[in-house]
Amino acid sequence: MAVDRSEAMLAHARERFGDDRRVDLRTWDLDDPIGPLGTFDVVVSGFAIHHLDDARKQALFAEIAAQLEPGGTFLNLEVVASGSERRHADFLTAIGRTADDPEDRLVSVEEQVRWMSEAGLVDADCVWRWRGFALLVGDAPR
Repeated sequence: MAVDRSEAMLAHARERFGDDRRVDLRTWDLDDPIGPLGTFDVVVSGFAIHHLDDARKQALFAEIAAQLEPGGTFLNLEVVASGSERRHADFLTAIGRTADDPEDRLVSVEEQVRWMSEAGLVDADCVWRWRGFALLVGDAPR
């Protein structure tokens, strides 16, 4: 299953996956609880959660932990807060921007890993980082 609130993004997904019956594309806003979507072995998010406010991020992490099958994995490729203003300026330059997207709500890697652990995900960690991009992972207990 793949979800997005953007019809343009869903249109790209339809082009990519065509008539593949294994892929269920749905309109869904991550501001809404994900419980109705069912349970999953893996939940992957790419550059989406950083648009949510901090309280919703924390609630979503708990929902993901609850929706994962035992031993399931959550992977979140995300835009994260830099360690300093200079590092953030360097990051923006590296990605060809002069300012942040006004919809971004950036949080440090450390804070998000802590929130993931508090939500019930085990072995929560940042397994890759390049400047303001990071891959955060956590597993459902077995």
